Amino acid sequence: DLIASLETDSVPTNNNVNILAVQKYTDVLSRIPPLSGKKSRKFKNASAAFNIAYTPENGRYAVAKSTCKVGDVIINELCYSSIISSEFLLQYCDNCMVRVEAPYPCRNCAGVVYCGKTCEETAWNLFHKWECQHMIWLDVAWQGKLGHLALRSVLKVNWLEKKDFFFKDPPTSVSMECGFNADGSYPGDYSSVFNLVTNRTSRAPDNVLLLCLIAALLCKIAESSGYLDHIVHLLRSTDSTVDRKIILKHLGGLFLHHLQVIQCNAFGIAEMVGNDDFRTFRPRDIGMGLYATTSLINHSCNPN
Repeated sequence: DLIASLETDSVPTNNNVNILAVQKYTDVLSRIPPLSGKKSRKFKNASAAFNIAYTPENGRYAVAKSTCKVGDVIINELCYSSIISSEFLLQYCDNCMVRVEAPYPCRNCAGVVYCGKTCEETAWNLFHKWECQHMIWLDVAWQGKLGHLALRSVLKVNWLEKKDFFFKDPPTSVSMECGFNADGSYPGDYSSVFNLVTNRTSRAPDNVLLLCLIAALLCKIAESSGYLDHIVHLLRSTDSTVDRKIILKHLGGLFLHHLQVIQCNAFGIAEMVGNDDFRTFRPRDIGMGLYATTSLINHSCNPN
């Protein structure tokens, strides 16, 4: 919502808006290469050359509506959620992922660092206050990548605004319209992330069992951190009959769903590293993120 406000030059002025955060994200946006040519009317983060097609056999995939030249910027979007790999947690800001020269510490742990006070406050209020004391459990290789990103993807959601998604059964298959608004536009927000493909009906039982175990661990973290009680309080503010056990059940389902979404759609986030000779520069993966629009590009495991 903050980014949407910036793009429309209509930043709200109520007390809930952190002005420093607005300035921070304005700086981030200024460093993203602009789209080539006209902006798409359908996809808010893509150029007019970008479109999506669909077949039952291949699902959704990207197609070009017009000729694209080498170097054209077709999509530019900030990731919906991201994590930093455990070996880089003390080198990059846990919120905006910039390399830090003078680390700003978390107020409660020594496991993550930030580029400054603004990012520390933003991360704390959005997600880190719930995960802070449990970073050791999220620092295990496989669930550290999938589980942490799934946890953070859920923690960032405003469930008062997205209550319908909390109790909604995830789609068993993805159609062309999944994640689109009623007017045919693709917002690229949580509704789009929720409706990304999972291939849940094609998964082997042992893979599903492993993801269920990770989802169970995330539920334990949600209980221990107080996040579950926070959600119960939020949802009961609009419906006093909501049962805590039912909320925990749906929360576990959301974790499992996002674990499957991440396996099929997450991207590695890399930094170019090298010396003064540009020919030595190579990408180094420092983390992982979910991008609602970029994920629609799709890929083939047997490309032509």
